[in-house]
Amino acid sequence: MAGMNQTTSALPDTSIISGKNAVLSIAERFHKRLLPKISIKDKRMLEDTSSKVLTNLAAASMIQSMKGDLPGALISLAVIRNAEDANAVNSFGGYLRAIDSIKTSLPVLQYAYKLAPDNPSIISQLGHTYLDLGNVSKAETLYTKALGFDNDNPFALQGMVALYLKKGDKGKALEYMLRSSKFIFSVRTPLVYEQFRDYIDTKTSVEDGEGDREFAKSLLQGTKTESIRVISPQIPKIPPFPFFNNLKEYEKSSVQIELMQLLGEITAKEQSLMAEMASVNMSDSHEPVIPPGAIAVSHEQGIFMFDQVMDLTEKISIIDTDRQYKENLGYMEEFNRIMLSYGQKLGDIERKAADCQTEACAMKYKIETCKLKQDTYQTVNALFMKWYRCIIDFNTRNQKTINDIYGFSQPWMDRTISENEYVLMEYRRLLSSYSIIRSSINAALANYVHFDVNDECLSMNIEEMKEQLRQMELEEVRMTDPAKCENSPKIVISIVYCELALDCSSVEAGCTKGVSGSVKRDFVKNETTIFVGVGGDVDAGSVAAGGKAGVYVTIPDSGTGFDAGAKVETQVIGKAGFSGAGMNTETTMSIFSAPKIQVTPVVVPLIIPD
Repeated sequence: MAGMNQTTSALPDTSIISGKNAVLSIAERFHKRLLPKISIKDKRMLEDTSSKVLTNLAAASMIQSMKGDLPGALISLAVIRNAEDANAVNSFGGYLRAIDSIKTSLPVLQYAYKLAPDNPSIISQLGHTYLDLGNVSKAETLYTKALGFDNDNPFALQGMVALYLKKGDKGKALEYMLRSSKFIFSVRTPLVYEQFRDYIDTKTSVEDGEGDREFAKSLLQGTKTESIRVISPQIPKIPPFPFFNNLKEYEKSSVQIELMQLLGEITAKEQSLMAEMASVNMSDSHEPVIPPGAIAVSHEQGIFMFDQVMDLTEKISIIDTDRQYKENLGYMEEFNRIMLSYGQKLGDIERKAADCQTEACAMKYKIETCKLKQDTYQTVNALFMKWYRCIIDFNTRNQKTINDIYGFSQPWMDRTISENEYVLMEYRRLLSSYSIIRSSINAALANYVHFDVNDECLSMNIEEMKEQLRQMELEEVRMTDPAKCENSPKIVISIVYCELALDCSSVEAGCTKGVSGSVKRDFVKNETTIFVGVGGDVDAGSVAAGGKAGVYVTIPDSGTGFDAGAKVETQVIGKAGFSGAGMNTETTMSIFSAPKIQVTPVVVPLIIPD
């Protein structure tokens, strides 16, 4: 009993089946709804057709249009006429699944299963419904049961493919896909390929495209058979794009012109190919001599597989191209944000510069302008390099897709009997490849990242410009009132080893005895100078002489115009009692400018000796 209970629990739950009357009610409801929608001719045909023939007609019409009105009217009538026909009930359930009435199909397929519990196709159909409803465990139980009756049942195998794709186990899905591929031609619209297309469609990108390609390759190369012909075609190549270190190199190159020329050549090749395709006379086709036993699949099947290859590889290309288009738009939006901010800042600087009355003021805003341009170029250049690397990656993926087109399709083309058919296949491969090459070129031409790389500011040295500004500011201070301190004497008060020196613009205090140091404040230039060095003096009665040498640092209040260097200062005083007069000679050697010598008369109103 325990074993029986365990077996029963593994089977689908059929306890909710309401039976024949419920299925008839569903069939009558759909038939009543669909009958007014079909033609009078079709209505007459329904009246004189048996349920078995109706079932076959429905299956045939579903090949053309799974969701049409005629298939539904045919198969629902077949069920109404003979609700004991398991195949008719199963086909009706399949029709309901096709028109997305999944829940309604469940009781119909459960009833079909009750009528034929050992029919693997009916069991698989019920499994498809449970899988669509999200009941993966019940679906797996049903598929396993169907394969127990028929280990090669294509519907059960294809159901397992969909089930493992849903679980995310691509390896297991591939195993069942390869098992089902040899039965692929048992149905007109092979579900295995539809499932693979659905799997590709769920991708928002092809970032893991390598896995997808391997998946496709294992599937699409299919059964290994001896080829009629073995040809190694010349695979079209995407031209290599040159490497650029920066945007400046790119802007100064001729790559855009070359790409435009290449695009014109590709377009001309496409037009020529299409003209050649139109001129192929299919009635003039002849068949090659076929080695005995060389063909394991039919000519029509080979053509069908070739079409599947082209559909899948072209779909990968379309998804990848769409992704690249979106990335290009992202770069464009980022570039527009950068340039909008740049334009606003540049406008503010230009408005301020327009009010300048001096060269120093104009230089100040020129420095700000050049600094802004250099910083913006660096940002734009980084964006360009990111975009260009993306284009190179896109080209690599596109070349893979072209290689896949040839690699996946060649085994099937080699089995093609018709020479003209083979030529048309080759034309289609070339057209598809040229289209992919064109998408690579168009993506590279759609570069929204630009900057004026010839702007002089990009080659300017900002630090050198700041030093020019400092000199301009100093000159402007000197020229503000050129006569104000012209030949103005320096007044020095000497107290032992220290002295206080004043002139018309500054005050300096310092001491010298072996070690010398002073601080000078210039109230006109608004700067402070600190001196440190060595020094000494000689007193010969009526004449006193002194000197000091060292280094100095000048710190302006504005923060610009910093100066530093070496200074040597000598002073000779003729004394008369506790006062005197003489000359002061100061030599400065700035690290930013040429040496300067300044001679200033000195008046000493008070000398307090040591």
